[in-house]
Amino acid sequence: MDILKSAVDENKRKGISHIVIANVLKETLQYYVMNYIYNGPYGQNLLFTGGSCLRFCFGLNRLSEDLDLDWEEKEVDREELAQAILKYFRIQLQMANVEYAVKGKGEKLYLKFPILGSLGLSGQGFPEKLFVKVEIEQNASKHYGTDLSPVSRYDLNFIVRHYDLPTLMASKIAAVLGRTFKKGHGDRVTFKGRDYYDLFWYLQKGVKPNMERVEDLTGISSAHALKEALKEKVHSIHPPHLKEDLLPLFEDGTFVENYVLHYQTLTLRALDFPQFF
Repeated sequence: MDILKSAVDENKRKGISHIVIANVLKETLQYYVMNYIYNGPYGQNLLFTGGSCLRFCFGLNRLSEDLDLDWEEKEVDREELAQAILKYFRIQLQMANVEYAVKGKGEKLYLKFPILGSLGLSGQGFPEKLFVKVEIEQNASKHYGTDLSPVSRYDLNFIVRHYDLPTLMASKIAAVLGRTFKKGHGDRVTFKGRDYYDLFWYLQKGVKPNMERVEDLTGISSAHALKEALKEKVHSIHPPHLKEDLLPLFEDGTFVENYVLHYQTLTLRALDFPQFF
C-alpha cells in the first residue's frame, strides 16, 4: 500500500489524469501477480503474451490494463490459481480485503482490490474496487517460439516465460484482423486502438511476424495478402475512437494527440517497407 500511495502522490503532482493513475496502480499490482505466478509452479506451464508482455519484457511505452497468459501443455485450474494468488496477497502482502471472481467461460480471473477510496481516487468516476484481470487461454497454434526474460521491480525478481517477438507479432496481427467495426446503436466500436499502436511498434522495431502462426490464426499465407489486409484495416480506423482507447494508457496526452493525427501515414509507410514481410 505504501508503494501504491507513493505512485498516486507522484502522478497527482505531475497532473496525470485519475484514469491513467488507476492504470498505473493496476500495473503495479500486475508485477506482484506475475511475481507469484513465475516464482511458483504455475509459471512452468504459462506463456506470457499480449501488450503487458511487451511492456514488462520489451519496454513498450504504454500501460496495459490486463495480463494475458496462454497455457501450453496442461489447462490451468483458474479457481485454484485464484485462491493461491488471494492467499499470497492476504497473507504475504497483508492486503486482507482482496477478492476474486472467475468469469467468461472460466478463462477470465478478476482480482478485486478495494483500495481506491483509501488512495483518494474513488468517488470521482471510479468505483471503490480496482480490478486486475488475468486472462488465461490455450495456445492457439502449434507454430510458436518462446523466450525467457528476467524482470526486476519493486524489490521483486522473477523469470518470465513468454512468446518470442515474431510469435507475439503474429498474434497481434490476428487481433487486428479479427476485430470488426460495428456501427449502429450508440455508434459501438469493437476495435482496440492499442492493437494498432502495438502493430506500429512491431514495425518500428523491424520485427517480422511468424507467418506460419499468422496463417494458422487468420488463414492468410502470403506476405502480400497480409500487407493488403492490414492496410485496409488501417485505412478504416476512425481517429477519435483510436484516441479514446489510447488516452488512458499514456501519461502524455499530447503524444497521443500527435500519434492519432499521424498514425495512418506512419503505419502505412511502415507497411510498405519490404524488410518487414
